[in-house]
Amino acid sequence: KEIDRHFDVNAKGTILGTQLVAGQMIAQGYGHIINICSMTAFFPTPGLSLYTASKAAIRAFSLAVAYELKQKKIDLSMVYPYVVQTKMLEKQKKYKEAAATFAATIRLTAKEVSYVIVNKVFTKKPF
Repeated sequence: KEIDRHFDVNAKGTILGTQLVAGQMIAQGYGHIINICSMTAFFPTPGLSLYTASKAAIRAFSLAVAYELKQKKIDLSMVYPYVVQTKMLEKQKKYKEAAATFAATIRLTAKEVSYVIVNKVFTKKPF
């Protein structure tokens, strides 16, 4: 049940969403897809093994499809926030392994992540 939930929401949701909008963008001849991944795709976090695996799947899919879409004039960017202050984060604090990582990490707000997407990634401004 937990495996399905993580992969249905994170991996399958991203893959299906990418495919859906890519079709529309290919038809119009341009576009820019932004997939939200996670730093856990690079740095697996104890206590979050299923989440980490689902985010690694998003990273692998996005890297591969970015090359495919580039040939059709569609850009694909990925954003890799690490710790974002959300309800999910609050629930994860109960896991000792993850709690230690979260306690020592600067937390971003969802607003800060969206700012980066809109003002840096989407407009292709250098960081």
